[in-house]
Amino acid sequence: MSLEHAPHESEEWGTTVVLLGRFNPRIFQPMWFEARGLLADVDVEPESLVLTDGFVAFQTPVISVLCAQDRCQFAMTSLTPTPDLIRDVVLGTFAILSETPVWEIGINHAAQIPAQVRRWDEIVAQFGDPQKALELLPGQSLLTIELRAPRDDELAGELTLRLQPSMRLEGGIWFSVNDHVIVRDSQEPKGAGEAMATLDDMWGRSRELWSGLHGRLAPS
Repeated sequence: MSLEHAPHESEEWGTTVVLLGRFNPRIFQPMWFEARGLLADVDVEPESLVLTDGFVAFQTPVISVLCAQDRCQFAMTSLTPTPDLIRDVVLGTFAILSETPVWEIGINHAAQIPAQVRRWDEIVAQFGDPQKALELLPGQSLLTIELRAPRDDELAGELTLRLQPSMRLEGGIWFSVNDHVIVRDSQEPKGAGEAMATLDDMWGRSRELWSGLHGRLAPS
């Protein structure tokens, strides 16, 4: 699926899938993914590799993987050809590890928007208080804006949008969208099937949501 609103050339952006559940991190080693055809070429960056009983982390040119006992994260890199690769790896992983309990899903989209597209001070003027009528600290400045809304579908969870000054692009904006779903109560130790079906079903809508918000914040 292509983005409806493509990022600007100077932007940095990416998508991450976060799962909450009960995991065995020792399984999530690079060779495990390669042996099962989930990653075609596991060329791991040596400095990214961490292997312990309770935590595993590694990065290849196209994916970053972190797994602890209660949380797994699969993220794009700057060379990932499409966010769909991340979805496919997650779905493939837990089709094999189908007995793994997973009870919450977060699809996180983020972008660093350059100042020539939208400046942080424009955002402050829209959401903040430029006249500083409520000045609680001398010389105060607004550094974070967080908006939260209920979901507009049948799933339990919420949407959170955060805006901050970009730490990489001077004068620009960092913004993220957390598309969060509660699949079941953590006390229900069922396998990953329902969570993966939910992820697959919500994926397209989540990308469309991000694309629409991105288009409003950083119009072409």
